[in-house]
Amino acid sequence: RAVRLPVGPIIRCRGAEPVVWAGDGSEEWPVVLRRRSGGLGVVMMCVTKCPGLLLEYPEPVRQALRDIAAEYTGVRVAARVGPLSNVSIYLYSDGHLLVMNHNSYSLVIEVDYRKARFSGKPRVVGGQAKLGELAEEMFLLELPGRSYGIIECA
Repeated sequence: RAVRLPVGPIIRCRGAEPVVWAGDGSEEWPVVLRRRSGGLGVVMMCVTKCPGLLLEYPEPVRQALRDIAAEYTGVRVAARVGPLSNVSIYLYSDGHLLVMNHNSYSLVIEVDYRKARFSGKPRVVGGQAKLGELAEEMFLLELPGRSYGIIECA
C-alpha cells in the first residue's frame, strides 16, 4: 500500500548521509542517517511519530535499525523459528531491556548479550514474558501476542 509516511528530519544534522531509504514506488526518503563525529558513527531515525515506524515501514527497515542498534549496544535478538518481524527492542542504560511483540501471535526470541556490559543474571521484572535459559549470556524470551517483557540484566 502506498502511503506518505510522517518522515522528515526532526533535528538538523549537517554532514549526515542516508544509510537506509524507504519508498513507495514514486518517492524515496531517508529513514536512517549516519554522521561521523570523532570516530563515532551516530545513527538517527527520521520519523516524527513512532507508530509510523511500526505500521508503515517495511520490515527490512526495522531489521536494519535492530542490526545497527546491536552494533552499538551489544544486544542481538533473533526469532527462535523463522524471521523476526514486528518486534521492538529498547535498551536502557540502567541494564533494563524492554522487548515488545506487536504481532497477534506468540514469539520465542533469542537474546544474545555477550557483547553488552551487563553484570547480572537476567530476570523478568514486568510484562507477560517468560524467560528461559539458552546459554551463558544468552536467553530465550517467550512473548504472547501483543505483549511486552521488561528484563533486568544489571
